[in-house]
Amino acid sequence: MSNIIDLSAMRASRVLPPQIVAEVEMPPKLMRQQLRWQQEPPQTETAKNTRLRHQRRDAWYAAEARTRYWSARMKLHSAIESASRWEAFPKGALEEQDYDRDGWILLVRTFRSALAKQLLTPAWRAADVTWKQKVLAAGQHKYTDVTDDQIESAIQRESSFWPLILGAASARRHRYEAPAPNDRKRDRQRLMTHRRRLRR
Repeated sequence: MSNIIDLSAMRASRVLPPQIVAEVEMPPKLMRQQLRWQQEPPQTETAKNTRLRHQRRDAWYAAEARTRYWSARMKLHSAIESASRWEAFPKGALEEQDYDRDGWILLVRTFRSALAKQLLTPAWRAADVTWKQKVLAAGQHKYTDVTDDQIESAIQRESSFWPLILGAASARRHRYEAPAPNDRKRDRQRLMTHRRRLRR
């Protein structure tokens, strides 16, 4: 009986859409790794799953970085606008940009667009699926182009993917049997004997 879990049936639904993968700008090291992976097909199911998870991870990190970036830009814009309104710094100490209402609205739109893309990007960890559920429940996607149905279907696809992976990991964990209490007692006695010898 083989310990390798065959997830090839799920693989078709887990492949990243090409537009999401294309958005990710990879450093040279990752580009070399991707090139090597394309030239050398994986030999085992474990290697195939690892490559799939790495692909998902890179796309998710890029989407998350875009969302955090635009959120930080909104906070910076708000802080500079507030400081300039209340003349908190001498004239010329702040950036010489015009922080008007149109600039703020553009930042908000860009942030919402990044959030929508992140919500539709396949998650690479179960915690990211939970994050998507919380965002959906809180209604943070309300003013984006993404509908509740699109997010729910993305969560549903990922929810069907993660139990297989998590179940495989827990099955591997349960194969290890804890030592019997007598073994622990014997090991403890050996340790105490060893300590006594060292003290002499």
